[in-house]
Amino acid sequence: MVEEISTSVPLQAYTIFCNAFRYQPVSGKSSRRNGLIPWQAHTFRDNQPNLHYNDETGVKSQNLHEDFNDYFYSSFANCLLGKTDSHPEELKQAYTLPLSQPITVGEHHLEIDYADFFLFPHGIGIVAFRIRFMEKTFDDISFLINAVRNNRLEQQIFSNPCLPFDVTEPLLNGNKQKAFTVIEHDFTFSGKYTRDHLLFDMATCSPVGSSIGEGKIPSLRPDTSYFESLHQENRVAVFDNWSALALFDTFTVLHKGSVYNYNWETKYFRFIYVSALFAKNYLIELNKRFHDPADHSTLDEEFYKFDRDFNFDQISHNFLPQVIYDKIRHSLNLELELEKLKKAIDRDAALKEKKRKHQEESNERRIKNALLVVAFLAVFSAVYDGSEWASAVLGGNRDIYYNTFSFLFFLGVILGVIYMLKKK
Repeated sequence: MVEEISTSVPLQAYTIFCNAFRYQPVSGKSSRRNGLIPWQAHTFRDNQPNLHYNDETGVKSQNLHEDFNDYFYSSFANCLLGKTDSHPEELKQAYTLPLSQPITVGEHHLEIDYADFFLFPHGIGIVAFRIRFMEKTFDDISFLINAVRNNRLEQQIFSNPCLPFDVTEPLLNGNKQKAFTVIEHDFTFSGKYTRDHLLFDMATCSPVGSSIGEGKIPSLRPDTSYFESLHQENRVAVFDNWSALALFDTFTVLHKGSVYNYNWETKYFRFIYVSALFAKNYLIELNKRFHDPADHSTLDEEFYKFDRDFNFDQISHNFLPQVIYDKIRHSLNLELELEKLKKAIDRDAALKEKKRKHQEESNERRIKNALLVVAFLAVFSAVYDGSEWASAVLGGNRDIYYNTFSFLFFLGVILGVIYMLKKK
C-alpha cells in the first residue's frame, strides 16, 4: 500500500505558499503596471477557476463580497476586505498578480500561477503564491513542498517593479514559507497505513510511509504519543470524505473525490488562514517591541485596537469554518501568546499608571510646600502690616501684650493655612 501510494499521482494537488513581510507604502507608485490588479478570486462559486483576470472576472470577484458577508460575520469579513473603522486609511486593498512564472526545483519544472498581496496595518503584509503539482507523485509533492518552502521564491515575486509599496523585509518571521495544501485522491485505504498516516506524511513533508516506519526514510517515524496527540488536537475531521491537519508551518487537506476549491481556496485560505497568519506575526512583532528596552511606548491602546478589529472568537454563521479557524489558531499557539502578552501589557500599563500617580502626588506635595512658604510670607507680611496700621491708628504702645496677641494671631492664621493646604 505504501509503495502504491508513494508512486501514484493524485487527482489534484496544489499548495499556496505564504508568509508575512514588512512593507512601506509609496505614494504615486502605479498599481496597474505589469498586470497587478485589485484582488480577484481564483476559484468562483461554480468551482470554475479564474482563467482571465480581466475586468469581467474583477466584477465577478467583487460580487462575491455579499457571499463572504453572509458566510462569515460581517465584522470578520470586512477586516480582510479593508473595511475596519479603526484603520480607514491604513488598511489597504489586497492585490493579485497573475504570473504563470515557470520555476525549476531540482529536476522538477513547476509554475507559479499567481501571487496575492494582503496589506495590513503596522506595515505587515501577507504574500501568497500558488503552485499546482501536475503529474507529480505523492513522494514528489512531499519533496517539492519542503523544497519550495526553503527556496525563498518570494524574493523573485517582490522583484516585480509594479508593486505599489516597498518591501523592506521579505520574510518577516522565521526562515521558511507556510504551506496550505489541498490534495484530491481516490484511494480506499486498508491495512496498517491509513488515511491519517498519509495525512501526517504530507503535512510534515515526509516521504509516504514515514509515519509507520516505511518508505524512503523510515527513520522519520514519529513517536506514537506525538502522532496520537496531533491526531487528537490538530486534526479536522468532520465528514468522512476528507480530513485536514493543522500544524505550525502547514495546513494540509486530504480529500477523497471532487474538491470544492471555492471553499478551500477562496474562503478558508483567503479569510481564515490569512487572518490567523497576520495575527500571529503582529503578536510576534508586538512582543519584540514590548521587550525592547529602547521602546518606551505604551502598547495597551494599540493592542486593544488590534484585539477589537482583527482578533475574533467567533467568525461564521456556519459551524465548519469555525472548526477550521479554531484548529488553525491552536496550531499557531495564538491563544496562549495572546493571553501572555495581554497579561504582560496590562501589568506594564498598571506599573506605568502607578508610577504616574506617584509622580503626580510628589509634584502635588512640592506645590503644596511651595504654597505653604508663600502663604507663610504673605500672612507674616499681612499681620505685620496690620499691626503697624493698628498701632498708628490707635496710637498704642507696642508692649509685650500687643506683641503676644500679634504673634498668636499670626500663629493661628498660619495653622489655618496649613490645615487647608494639607486637607485632601
